[in-house]
Amino acid sequence: MAVAKYCRCMLRISTEFISKPSFTRSLLTERNLIPLITQPPKQIHTSNRQYGLEEFFDDPKNFGIREIKSGSSWSRDLLRLKSTEDLHKLWFVLLKERNMLQTLELYCKNEDEPMPGPDRLEKVAESMSNLRDVFDERESAKNMLLTGSTNKTPGEWRKSGLGITYWYEHKEHLLPPHLGKKKGDQHAEIAMFDRRLEEWHLRMEEKRAKRHGSYYYRIGLKWGRIRANNPNLPKKPPKWWMKKFKTTWKYGIHPEKPVLLPHHDDRFYWGKRPNKRY
Repeated sequence: MAVAKYCRCMLRISTEFISKPSFTRSLLTERNLIPLITQPPKQIHTSNRQYGLEEFFDDPKNFGIREIKSGSSWSRDLLRLKSTEDLHKLWFVLLKERNMLQTLELYCKNEDEPMPGPDRLEKVAESMSNLRDVFDERESAKNMLLTGSTNKTPGEWRKSGLGITYWYEHKEHLLPPHLGKKKGDQHAEIAMFDRRLEEWHLRMEEKRAKRHGSYYYRIGLKWGRIRANNPNLPKKPPKWWMKKFKTTWKYGIHPEKPVLLPHHDDRFYWGKRPNKRY
């Protein structure tokens, strides 16, 4: 009975306190009503207008026009000023433009008609090439800052079982190297081999250095003869000209060595063993 009487008393006090006008006015002040009344409705987000397959074709206004005015390609200096996010967006814009131009080129070839504005495809290709070069520059700078090397994957110099030094790229392993079995080639600085094997490698390295010296000497003579006919050329040959003969060195053909191919008889033989003429 005492508990029920206490609860009724507290309920009566709470109802009297809430029924006071000062309490209700404190809850419904202008400061509390303004945000509820003047709050604007949420704006519905809509994506860009979709054109469907029309995006893969050129503008109909350009049909039948031989020359189309277009801007210049993106240079490396302009691309270096862009952020990485903007470069990614620009890459997909160029990719979309390239697909559209290649579709137009294929259509013009099938219909035997001239392509309107063929220089646009070259500008897009040049822009994509410059964009890829800028990405490689940033990737090399990041690797140099983090690992001290411009290589995308870190590695180290190792020596094989025959003592040949090569560059080994690090790979992911299920177990750490110190927990797995010791196998593979050793590090180039701590690898130990027989003295005769080391001497053989030194002789091979000396022979290789002599061949490279003879190779660059021949290229220098060739550049000297070209420069004698054109005195305006620089004294030192450019790098792109030096790289011009890399394939000839790879296949054992020197710049000053004539290439003599044997004569092969291309006639059809019915016999099993044709007589080859050289």
